[in-house]
Amino acid sequence: MSLAVQGQTPDDALHADGMTAFEAGCYDDAIELFKKTLLHDVDRADTQFMLGVCYNRLQRYERAIDHYQIAVMLQPDHVTGWFNLARGRAQMGRVHEALSAIRQVRKHSDTPNHPPFLKVLSQCIARLQNFDVTPQLVEELTTCIQSPDVQSRLLVPNVLSVFLKQAVVEKLLEHWDRGCFRDFPALLAEQSLHWTILNHPLFTSLMRTHTLANKDIELVLHGLRSHILMLARGDTLNDARLWPEALTFLCALAQHCFINEYVYETGAEEDAVVEALERRVLETAKPYDVALLACFKPLCFVGGLENLPENSAFMQIVPMAQLLRMQITEPRREREILGRLKTFTDIDDEISLLVKQQYEANPYPRWVSTAIDQPATLRGQVQYLFPYLGDDELPDPALRPEALIAGCGTGRQSVENALVLPDAHFTAIDITAASLAYATRKTEERGLKNIEYGIADILKINTLGKRFDVIYCGGVLHHMRDPMAGWQALVDVLKPGGFMMVGLYSEIARRGIVAAREYIQQHGIEDSDAGIRQFRSEILNMPDAHPMKSLINFQDFYSLSECRDLLFHVQEHRFTALELRRSIDALGIRFLGFQPPLAPGTKERYLAMFPEDPHGLDLKSWHEYELKNPATFSGMYQFWLKKPA
Repeated sequence: MSLAVQGQTPDDALHADGMTAFEAGCYDDAIELFKKTLLHDVDRADTQFMLGVCYNRLQRYERAIDHYQIAVMLQPDHVTGWFNLARGRAQMGRVHEALSAIRQVRKHSDTPNHPPFLKVLSQCIARLQNFDVTPQLVEELTTCIQSPDVQSRLLVPNVLSVFLKQAVVEKLLEHWDRGCFRDFPALLAEQSLHWTILNHPLFTSLMRTHTLANKDIELVLHGLRSHILMLARGDTLNDARLWPEALTFLCALAQHCFINEYVYETGAEEDAVVEALERRVLETAKPYDVALLACFKPLCFVGGLENLPENSAFMQIVPMAQLLRMQITEPRREREILGRLKTFTDIDDEISLLVKQQYEANPYPRWVSTAIDQPATLRGQVQYLFPYLGDDELPDPALRPEALIAGCGTGRQSVENALVLPDAHFTAIDITAASLAYATRKTEERGLKNIEYGIADILKINTLGKRFDVIYCGGVLHHMRDPMAGWQALVDVLKPGGFMMVGLYSEIARRGIVAAREYIQQHGIEDSDAGIRQFRSEILNMPDAHPMKSLINFQDFYSLSECRDLLFHVQEHRFTALELRRSIDALGIRFLGFQPPLAPGTKERYLAMFPEDPHGLDLKSWHEYELKNPATFSGMYQFWLKKPA
């Protein structure tokens, strides 16, 4: 123990000794020293806080929470104390208490929108159920949705819940009748409905950045688009014919339609009005007309509008500037990128060429924003995912890994991983040039320098002459002619001791999808934009009890390309957990576990059934679990592997 220096009290000396022990990683010793400190001064907030930190490091979370609570009671403006308390409560599932704590963080902090604060705030709000809509909650949701540092996808269901509780939306749904709203002009004139709520940045920000997987939301947006178009038949729209600043909503709706690739069906009458509207726009472009036209077709496909982003009058209107950037400037940038894409390998496999053709029509999926996770090392990432691994099984802490994204699509996975692993170098390949151009643009916008994109076939990946420390391949192998051949090709270029993340479709979870694909074949529904739109309308109009109606619960149902991928793909293989086990054994690699987090309650239910498998490594047991819980892997099996050293 150190000797007290001049002017230092005994509790100061003991606290300093406790800090020394803590920094040396001797948490039990630190706890004893901090407890002795409190014998001299029980009201030391900093000591109570450090006790909480020590208990947290020892994974004694309830004790940690107790001491964080004492620290903030003693020092109500202790921002870090409140923050740790919020994280601890959230970790223990105490969502409402965690939300209360993170609100104290933002109240006392000079930087209430600091990314780590918003990340915890969004995690808390995303887990709320049956909540009241308050001004504070709306402000928090709006801040999180607009932040580039938050996984805003997690918040979409609760934002949609807020949207559906608005009086004007409830009224519109009450008046929905066979494809239209009854008495729409009368509803529009009813000022008490507060139509301007549709301009709220919470809703417009959401429409500009996400597909919205909710049938009632689709009815409202689809219906509004149709009725507003019919209002524009004779003359240009304006605030007086709609509601104050309705252009804000209309621009956001146009961006939303661009993101979902105009998945809403139109009739012959609407098509004729759109043609007339396009002629009017080409003669005299006015903001309302341009925004409405953009709700029905991409402006980048309308010849003669290329120079609108240079029109200062348009660009001074912020919602219009955002719309023109998305529908004209960014596609133009992607066309420029196409001319300089690298080609790593030829694409000559028959199935690969068919898949390539399917995806060239549209970059898939379109995404606008992604969250920034805390930068880490590959060792830290693997250790976080699978804490049961020993030190000798983890990557070297100093490793600057070579990483492969095999089938990167439009680049969300490569961007997210490059943000998490800034010291890694990523090679990101795909067979689709349009998707790679989109990915390159998004990567350049982020200012990332550690990703190299190129056209390549997984089957020929060995010709690159590279070996990788980690490979990510989610949702790709099951679209190949021979998934095992592609998987083996990836294992061959994985370094000994390297890690691999794989995503594959579940046979059990996709039984409904298989039935839908059979229905599509039996009824001769075309794999065309019009065919997909017509099929979706059939599904939406089916009775709720119809087994096919379950398709509306899939996120992919709400975008044209994603719906094609879900139901009309030219090639799809599916697996069971038992087949995964046989494939993994045949490849000579080790199963580390499914990628957390699984759906809420999955881990607890699995452990209740199979307590002898605490790390969830027995795929035979997972097969039995999935038979009883068939929706467990409705997205995909996503799991990690390790190649023997």
